Amino acid sequence: MNSNDKVYYTLKEIADINHMSVQNVRKRLIEIEHTELLVMKDDKGAYQIHKHLLNKFRRIRTVSGEPFAYSIDCPSYENEEDVRKVVAEVMSALDGTRIDYTIQRKGKNGMLHIHSVITTNKKTKVLNRFYKAFYSSYKVCHLFDEDNWFNYISRYGEEIITINNINEL
Repeated sequence: MNSNDKVYYTLKEIADINHMSVQNVRKRLIEIEHTELLVMKDDKGAYQIHKHLLNKFRRIRTVSGEPFAYSIDCPSYENEEDVRKVVAEVMSALDGTRIDYTIQRKGKNGMLHIHSVITTNKKTKVLNRFYKAFYSSYKVCHLFDEDNWFNYISRYGEEIITINNINEL
């Protein structure tokens, strides 16, 4: 019998197909509405789930990253357009990430730097990518008051630029 011809699947088989745990499949089974024809138990008490319900068990990945404040110097870049291109390039490789940022010139040396709010569930990967792009010192802080941070980064009237790669499922 070919696996495509199979009509009923066990919890373990569905877990293997969808790369999730049997506990998650069982929890999802309790949450979905079904009839006795689509879900039944065999002689041993194991669930047998009809193939028409397989799409109800697809893995749903939620992005619940906590936002954090991030600032980095851009010593190798002279104009804002180049910095924007680099940030866009870095963000193009980062799914599940959102950045709200401004580009400013430092008062003491005129060097460009970025102040931002980044939301992601891949913080280490994001930090590594930005460090490799700018090869400069950076600062990461927990974001206690998001509104005040946005006010701070736009205090001189800079535009807040947003790049959103978070795909809501």
